[in-house]
Amino acid sequence: MILEIAINLIALLATFLCAKKIIWCWPLWMLAGIGWWILFYKTHLWGMFVFEFVWQGMNAYGWWKWVKR
Repeated sequence: MILEIAINLIALLATFLCAKKIIWCWPLWMLAGIGWWILFYKTHLWGMFVFEFVWQGMNAYGWWKWVKR
């Protein structure tokens, strides 16, 4: 329960930073993704666990593209 609240607060802050076009949203999204990995692993939600790897890959690519331009 506490982990879920923390992850969602981090994701909310990351969304706010992205809306303001502040680059620090990307590391926060990665931190939230790590939290989701932990949560999905503990609850044996393997499909979502694997999906987070895809999502984190897209996150890394987005961060790289933002820094590159």
